[in-house]
Amino acid sequence: MAKPRKVKLSWKGSSASVELGEGKPVLHVLGKGCDESDLPPQAVRLSQVHGNRIELYPRGGEEADGMVVRRGERTPCLSVADCLPLFLVSDRYLVAVHAGWRGLAAGVAEAALWALPEPARICVLGPCICGKCYPVGDDVRRAVLTGQDTERHPPGRVDLKLSALGRLEAAGLADGCEVLRVNDCTRCGSPQLCSHRAGDRSGRNLVWLEG
Repeated sequence: MAKPRKVKLSWKGSSASVELGEGKPVLHVLGKGCDESDLPPQAVRLSQVHGNRIELYPRGGEEADGMVVRRGERTPCLSVADCLPLFLVSDRYLVAVHAGWRGLAAGVAEAALWALPEPARICVLGPCICGKCYPVGDDVRRAVLTGQDTERHPPGRVDLKLSALGRLEAAGLADGCEVLRVNDCTRCGSPQLCSHRAGDRSGRNLVWLEG
């Protein structure tokens, strides 16, 4: 498995960003107290349903948990609390995926990779709940970790980022793809982030990739 490069969000109030490198997209996050009015005008969002459907070139509001957009045309934005915001970057396209345990078990990460018209150059594992903070039942653990090395995950828990990356690599993620991992945990990390497991039942983080 590829070793991700760890990146950390730089916060200013309830908003944060991280530059992925020179000439590469920028990851943005809006946390507690922010809403859609703070999004860029070219942002596009889906009606997320915890499934595995990928929408190509969405107009906004489609029922799906992943989207493919052309770089420079639209900015893919996800609404998450503890679920994983996953992004893939190629030369001409951006892919955004809402990946909770149900979506991962249904194959949303693999579907997103296969929907990308060209090889991914960058994979971004955004802020979500960490493995230590995510206890699950045996049925959920089996559903998410089927075919994966369960010993890499804490006992009785699931690491969404680790599972997503394992699924992407098994589905054919290019060996040269750069993997970036945002270390912030929504529950035990940055206090600006919303977390259902921490009691923020109605709050959502808005996460998007621009560039």
